[in-house]
Amino acid sequence: KQKNVVVVACAISAQESSSLLNIACQALKDLPEVEFWVKPHPYLRIKDLLRHGGIDVKNIPFIIKDQPIEEVLTQSSIVIVGESSVSLEALALGCSVVIVNVPEWMNMSPVKDVQSHMIQTVNNPQQLRAHILGIINSKKEDPSSRAQVESVIKKFFDLDFTSNEPKEFLKLLAP
Repeated sequence: KQKNVVVVACAISAQESSSLLNIACQALKDLPEVEFWVKPHPYLRIKDLLRHGGIDVKNIPFIIKDQPIEEVLTQSSIVIVGESSVSLEALALGCSVVIVNVPEWMNMSPVKDVQSHMIQTVNNPQQLRAHILGIINSKKEDPSSRAQVESVIKKFFDLDFTSNEPKEFLKLLAP
């Protein structure tokens, strides 16, 4: 992990992603202690995203990453998302997740209602900036972080094999 790498994980929607990116640019544009990366969704053309967001290609304050998201996440410590399920992958890889409520989009993040110090929701660039600086300036590691993350991930992916629900679900999928 590179402690001060902040990644904006774009969604498939150019509208949501451009709004998210504009908020992140406002929050992070003059923070020298932060390395700011953008990971476009594989089906989203970065040119469309920049054009839609009114971002000048010659003066972008971030690095565009083309690698698979899991490679980008292993190098980062904070991930900014909208409704993307990348938030689950980020948590599993030990990243703090900051969900941005953008006015143009309903927040449907899979972790928006999860209570954890590793997940925060912000509403504007000022809150985003303050939260990111708080994470960066915090030297204290919470020993319960890993247990919290494992609990969140289990809630999404583990099935209770003592119940009949997995068997019933598999019957529905069978041809």
